[in-house]
Amino acid sequence: MEGLESRSLLATSVFKFPGLGASAFHQGLAGPVALATQAPTTLTLTGPAVPVTVGQTFIESAIVGVPSGSVTPPNGTVTFRVDGVAIQPASQVNMIGQATALVPPLSAGNHVVTASYSGNFLYAPSTGSTTQSVGKGVTASQLSSNTNFPTSRQSVYLSVVVNVPGSSPGLPQFSGVVTFYDQGTPIGTVPVNPSGFAQLVRTFPVGGHLITAAYAGNGNYTASTSFGVPLTVRPGQIVQGTSGTTVAGVSRFGYHWQPTTLQVFFSAPLDTASAEDANDYRIVGPDHRSIAVLSATYDPASQSVTLVPAERLNLHVTYHLTVIGGGMNGVTDAAGHPLDGAGNGQPGTDSVTTLTARNLVIPGFSAWRTSRFPRFYGLA
Repeated sequence: MEGLESRSLLATSVFKFPGLGASAFHQGLAGPVALATQAPTTLTLTGPAVPVTVGQTFIESAIVGVPSGSVTPPNGTVTFRVDGVAIQPASQVNMIGQATALVPPLSAGNHVVTASYSGNFLYAPSTGSTTQSVGKGVTASQLSSNTNFPTSRQSVYLSVVVNVPGSSPGLPQFSGVVTFYDQGTPIGTVPVNPSGFAQLVRTFPVGGHLITAAYAGNGNYTASTSFGVPLTVRPGQIVQGTSGTTVAGVSRFGYHWQPTTLQVFFSAPLDTASAEDANDYRIVGPDHRSIAVLSATYDPASQSVTLVPAERLNLHVTYHLTVIGGGMNGVTDAAGHPLDGAGNGQPGTDSVTTLTARNLVIPGFSAWRTSRFPRFYGLA
């Protein structure tokens, strides 16, 4: 009887303290006896107090609720998931039953956030979920120019950087297009790269210009327009008595039935736009007939321009190639200074080269064999 009374008193004391849970046992003569089961729990999720936009991280919080009167904290872990993808590692539950997770930047739209409490020997597992809305990232577009005072025919590099102020860069990546405007008139549209960068290269006529750039936005980012960047375009300055860029040489490729190409070498880097303007090159035959230049391709590495004439040039006759350096529409260097075609300190002058079989270049031939090719075949 005394043993039964002791066991009854212990059982009564256990149920007065429900926090003891399923592992509370009494060691009696007949072995351990379970006195209770795991207490149920609830899991409540709480999102950020302020609106979340694309590119921002935020804190998601979970509170583990236990029955009233429980005195033991619900320790364990909570695993958070966003759209089914777990955030690692799992978060520890603190002394007040709270666990938090740092959620990485999300795309715009609604996302399902779930959490799972692991439970422990006293408390049962539980789950909870909520929906987190993420708004579009509010962008800012910043426009810059490599120069505000270009000369005519000088290439101007207009660069735009689109970002979301205060956000984590690059998450998610940018897409879409930027349109550039000159005093409200569109002058070009280019795509942004994943980091939000876009660039337009072009020339402008003499006078004042106000350039703006507008990002069109996409599913994750809002549209935005830059502040205006003023340009004052001046005529190319001609300074007599100073040395300038000159034509360093001309090579001719193609012989007999092969199409002809010409490679013009310069003594300094050129402005790309003027160097690739086919109108800046003229070819005239022995009968004073002009031959159009179909294309001009500038190679900055070799400081040369490759010309493709509209027809094959006959090896047996003489032609003249003129590179335009004078006036408003000639070839200029990278700073916009006119060509010194005369090669004697006179910027703004044309360069004239005679084209014969003697300046023919044969791909794969040495310089010695090339120089003797015309004479060997009776062309000189």
